[in-house]
Amino acid sequence: MRASNLKPRDYCIQLKISPAVREDAWELCRVVLKHGGVEVSDCCFTFVNKERWLAAVEALRTGFGPEYFEAADAAETDHGCGEIKMPEYRHLELLCRGPVSRVRILNHGPFCDERIAALASEWNSIADRADCRALIVDCSNVRALRSEMLSKLILLQRRLKQKEATLVLSGLHTEAREVLSWTRLDRFFTIEEDAEREVCVSASGIRLCVNS
Repeated sequence: MRASNLKPRDYCIQLKISPAVREDAWELCRVVLKHGGVEVSDCCFTFVNKERWLAAVEALRTGFGPEYFEAADAAETDHGCGEIKMPEYRHLELLCRGPVSRVRILNHGPFCDERIAALASEWNSIADRADCRALIVDCSNVRALRSEMLSKLILLQRRLKQKEATLVLSGLHTEAREVLSWTRLDRFFTIEEDAEREVCVSASGIRLCVNS
């Protein structure tokens, strides 16, 4: 059932689904609706009470894992506008979210495999949002691109391409640009040297815009 005139979403679940896991998306929707959710937008469900919301959260957590969804209860909701607060990220700074989402990789020391995996999980959760058509990753805090990070960025590029969205790498240091040149990945990625330059989305795709 779809509704367009519901009250603020005190008990809400936002599914984080990529087209690459479309079958899982349908299964997740079935699980949520089984527990009394009402679809209010693509992959977003609201619940009439906390009991049904908790039942759906537990079903999703047990069956698929927490990386598949964001859950917000009344305590996490901005009652002034009814919007869910943005999730917190440990390895990324979320600068803006929407059709053009922008993140900055935080400088918290060495980029070990565990940290790179956590980074990938965080930017994937942003890339998988239904409204994300371009994701700009500010790499100004990354001096060198390790092979593991390159691999995760390639997967991110493919993930976005599957939903006809675009990845833009910005603020790359000389060392990182050289790695991309040596591996010829500078032809694979969209690269913007100016980390502050604006990226716009239009019906025909993305374009780079000069800030006023």
